[in-house]
Amino acid sequence: MEATALEIRDVTHPESDVPAQITIALVEFVQTALAVAARSYWRVLPNPLPLRRTDVVMTLAALPKPLRVAPLAQPGALGTWPYEANTDLERQLFDELARKVQNRVAEILSAHVADGESVPVLLEHEASEWLVPSTAVQRWSKDYVMDGVGWILVDSGGDPRAPVRFVLSRPDGTWFPALPRHPFAGSAMSLLEVAESEAARYQRDTAGTEHVLLAVTKAVDPVIHRTMSGLALDFERVDDAVARAGRTGPAGMKPRPGARSSRLRHALEAAARIAKAENAAEVDGAHLLRALLLDSGRGTILAEVLQLCGRSTQEVAAKLEDVRAGR
Repeated sequence: MEATALEIRDVTHPESDVPAQITIALVEFVQTALAVAARSYWRVLPNPLPLRRTDVVMTLAALPKPLRVAPLAQPGALGTWPYEANTDLERQLFDELARKVQNRVAEILSAHVADGESVPVLLEHEASEWLVPSTAVQRWSKDYVMDGVGWILVDSGGDPRAPVRFVLSRPDGTWFPALPRHPFAGSAMSLLEVAESEAARYQRDTAGTEHVLLAVTKAVDPVIHRTMSGLALDFERVDDAVARAGRTGPAGMKPRPGARSSRLRHALEAAARIAKAENAAEVDGAHLLRALLLDSGRGTILAEVLQLCGRSTQEVAAKLEDVRAGR
């Protein structure tokens, strides 16, 4: 799998938007890594209203710096605390944590940066990767402190694209287990590309599981084709169900290249685990479809779309297994 490197760009606030975007990207990664079923929207507390990702970037960019940011137990929520702590002890703890983050960033970058130059820093997340300028990372580390979970920078191990990468860590500095990384076959990547096209048609800014389901109905993979045709799940039927589920976004909404909903990100990681458990060399389309169905309990958009088609996730999963077993 060849992932596209995307640089997080400063688009509105030259002084603060980059760290805001980095913060959002990191918290998204944290939530996925911790298997939190984050919804497709964010809430910046104490603001109770659902916000689009772009709104959250602007909200964080406008808050006074430095800022403490924590992913909360509530899916899709960020807790934010301004620098002005209520007690001397809180201020002392904040300063100590901030210093540790800044010192660690400086320590790791010192081996690669000289005279204020910038080098790319790699932030990996399943099929997506970001190359973030180290100058933006340094500014982020001064403006924000992650609480509860953290990040450290490590040598990238000779990766030609970037000398440094982010690694998820616990507060005590120990690493979390690596996220499953497994090559995606061309068939699986094609499904994701078609899903992005379907998301654009529905005026969504992220590709979701329902868009992958639409892509699945167009798949030429024989296992997937036999599964879907055997259940009379063709493109027109699924497309009608997605429309009836009210999944059309506001007029003028444009998709962000490579952007995927939290449920789809979970499914990609689950597909990697399935492929690895089967000792498969690559994640194929059938692995991805199985993963989608695993996280399609009652109330999910995929379950709703299938129900509108007169099918259940259990029926599709059973049919898929029969086809794979040659029955």
